[in-house]
Amino acid sequence: MDSINRVFGCLEALDAAERPLSMGELQIEVGCPLSSLAATLSALVRLGYLHHDRSRRTYAPTVLLADLGGWVASRFAPGKNIIEAAQTVRAATGENVAIAHRNDLRLQYLYFLPGKDMEPAVRIGTTRLLCRSALGWALLFFLNNKTIESIVRRTNTTLPSEDRVDLVPLMAVIERCRTSGFVQAENMQRAGYGVIAMPLKVKNNNLGMSVSGPAERISRKQEDIVAEMNRAILKLQ
Repeated sequence: MDSINRVFGCLEALDAAERPLSMGELQIEVGCPLSSLAATLSALVRLGYLHHDRSRRTYAPTVLLADLGGWVASRFAPGKNIIEAAQTVRAATGENVAIAHRNDLRLQYLYFLPGKDMEPAVRIGTTRLLCRSALGWALLFFLNNKTIESIVRRTNTTLPSEDRVDLVPLMAVIERCRTSGFVQAENMQRAGYGVIAMPLKVKNNNLGMSVSGPAERISRKQEDIVAEMNRAILKLQ
């Protein structure tokens, strides 16, 4: 597992930097022993995924790596109609808008639009536990109770005992979502932050849409936000 973490740590660091990086810079980002990092980089160069510029002592992705996931965007990226719906909600509310899907025990962001506060964008592909996110709760809406119970059990095996998910209050949240069509939460990802999320089904895709921003503002505008989200989602049906 450590070697896998090193590989993806290197690739993510290069992607974030958008420039070649030295071994020293990669070590700071990946946080592993230099000898282990050197072995990982050597293997990636040997396999053709990284280019090593010996004169500059830097590493950069190759075209092989760039081409590796070329088919992914066409399969998982939200369609034009979903993006337009998100943009409509963003224009009407002025808040952050996100689209995500379920990836096993976690949600994964597929699209993010920053609100008027221009907060740092959530990186596409970022994941969070379904059970620890309002957007995740909206995605659990699509599942039956037995499947949700299984997700909670499996999630709890990955968490320390003091941080485990309590099934009973979670199911109460899901039931409210089934009744009202949305969930709302505050202070989950960070203090003072509020989220309203809705399940979004388009053809065979079970997605979630969220609107987020300062908790006080989200709470005050709840009815308007919910109405705008419902209007945008209804047009997709």
